[in-house]
Order: sequence, then C-alpha cells, then structure tokens
Amino acid sequence: GLGARRGPAAAVPEFRIARIEAEIGGGVVNVACNAAGTVTGHCFALASGGAGLLDFTAHAASLPDVPELIRATAESFHRDRDMELLFHAFPQDAEKIAAVKSAGGRRIGGTSRIEIYSI
Repeated sequence: GLGARRGPAAAVPEFRIARIEAEIGGGVVNVACNAAGTVTGHCFALASGGAGLLDFTAHAASLPDVPELIRATAESFHRDRDMELLFHAFPQDAEKIAAVKSAGGRRIGGTSRIEIYSI
C-alpha cells in the first residue's frame, strides 16, 4: 500500500520518527494537505550512512499530488547534502513506484524481490 516501507526505510515506520530524525539534523520531512488543511501525506529524506533514504505515505485520494511532494523533499535534501537519495520498493508497490518515477526517480538496481531508485 501507500504506507508500506521497504528496505532500510522500514526503520522509519511513522511520521513522528521521521520528524524527530529530521529535527536532529538527519534530513527533511514535508507534509501535504488538502484544501481543508487536513494532512493527506508526508515524505521524508533522511541521511543514513553514506546515502539518503526517501519514502512517503499518502492517502490514495492525494496520489496525484505525491510526485510534487517527493520532488520538493528531494530538492530540500540535496540542497544541504551531497549524497545519493534512494527509494526502495517491492515490485508490487506499483503506485509508489509510479509516483517516484513521476518525480524524476530512476531505477538503479535491485533484484526480483526489491527495486532501488535514485532521486
């Protein structure tokens, strides 16, 4: 689903943890809101070892807005850090993969069980 975390990003299962990591200098967290001001999703880019990890959670109805959320988060991360930003997905995570590709992500590796994208 749109909330599943794969690979190393599974260590950041919820918004609260991503926000804490970002606040202590580990990266960026952005949220998306609808016209009523309700949060419809969030995206994080956090430094982890020698690379950054990107992942996101979104309400299915907000999926069309997710690529812009991903782009904005990646741009903020890259402004402050000279490191690759990676997104991990299972092949069945079609909606998340499509959003990452729409945001400019490109597949750089993986296996039959997991795909890795650079953003």
